[in-house]
Amino acid sequence: MQASNFWHPMWNQVCYDNFSFFPSSDHRYYSPNLYVSNTGAASHSNYRTSSHPLHPYDAVSSLPAYDNMNALQSYRGACSLQPSDGLGSLHQYGSNASMFRADVGGRCGCSPNNCIHGFFDFPFPRRNAESSYQLQSGILREMPKPIQPNIAESYLDVELKLCQDLTQIEFKSPVSHVYSPLEYAIRPHSQFIRRFCTTQKDVLFVGMNPGPFGMAQTGVPFGEVSMVREWLKISGSVDKPKLEHPKRRVQGFRCRRSEVSGKRFWSLFQELCGQPENFFRCCFVYNMCPLMFLSEAGKNITPDKLHVAERSALNRICDASFCEIVKLLGSSVIVGVGKYACGRARSALQEHGVGYVHVMDIMHPSPANPQANKAWREIVLKQLGDLGLMMYLQPSHPVA
Repeated sequence: MQASNFWHPMWNQVCYDNFSFFPSSDHRYYSPNLYVSNTGAASHSNYRTSSHPLHPYDAVSSLPAYDNMNALQSYRGACSLQPSDGLGSLHQYGSNASMFRADVGGRCGCSPNNCIHGFFDFPFPRRNAESSYQLQSGILREMPKPIQPNIAESYLDVELKLCQDLTQIEFKSPVSHVYSPLEYAIRPHSQFIRRFCTTQKDVLFVGMNPGPFGMAQTGVPFGEVSMVREWLKISGSVDKPKLEHPKRRVQGFRCRRSEVSGKRFWSLFQELCGQPENFFRCCFVYNMCPLMFLSEAGKNITPDKLHVAERSALNRICDASFCEIVKLLGSSVIVGVGKYACGRARSALQEHGVGYVHVMDIMHPSPANPQANKAWREIVLKQLGDLGLMMYLQPSHPVA
């Protein structure tokens, strides 16, 4: 039995032999590659005799009712299950029968003797986790723990190089001013990283670039001043950009303007998570581009509005840094905050051959979006639920 390269982010599990399991509303587990429609409980009787061996195209739902363990043994190959083994053996199997044995049934409440839910709920460590397991001769073995880098300092090193590389680009009209909050707001920014980015993260929320009354003031992505100061408990002195626009002064935490996008973003996660630690246990936030661009009139210019050559050079440098961050954090889910960030993230990952990550998006909270002004909270709550992300936002979510 060989572990595939596919890692399902929603259930923190290894998938074997292209046999990738997804939960359904009826709490059974199906494979998109092997699934055929389940026609009801009566159909289970077809699988209870040796004349109907398990077939690769059968629904996974047939397994809990399946009694022909010889056929199951043949199908699973190197598992070496015995015909007399109960289906509970699937999640107890190791170098000996009791290696992973649970004292009680799985989360479904079924008996270990007639349920395989526990197998799929087995807490395999995620990719790049501190502990690691590998299949050797059909046996799941714990491997030595690798030495972990200091994630926060490595993260800051990637950003430092990013800022240095971006100085190579010369931005022309209509851009007149370029703000780099990773440099002039490095004190609160580094405090944010060192406090909340000390471990790897399953989910990485990705924004586009700093806003004038958010990250441009605080150094924190979507960093509306009051949310950063009062909920995240981040503060610190903020310097000035190299060339400050008279209509877009950097006042740091003395700024009285509220950035709507950041207020909406962090307020939602405050509501869902309660404490910041509950959000950052599994999630983090990053901007694809760390620079803010202003016109002569002080108007914000988003990266997609730059000249083609400038945008191309910007994307090339930012994409490489983004992929380094994804690898450093071991993230398996990227959530673009808005379609643009989602598209940029997907393109960067494909270009750099980072293939184990799932990319999805939620609505951007910008007040320029009429839908966001009408019901952003309700829309995004539904999106988070539909995408299976709510489990990462609960205080009780297990950490691998």
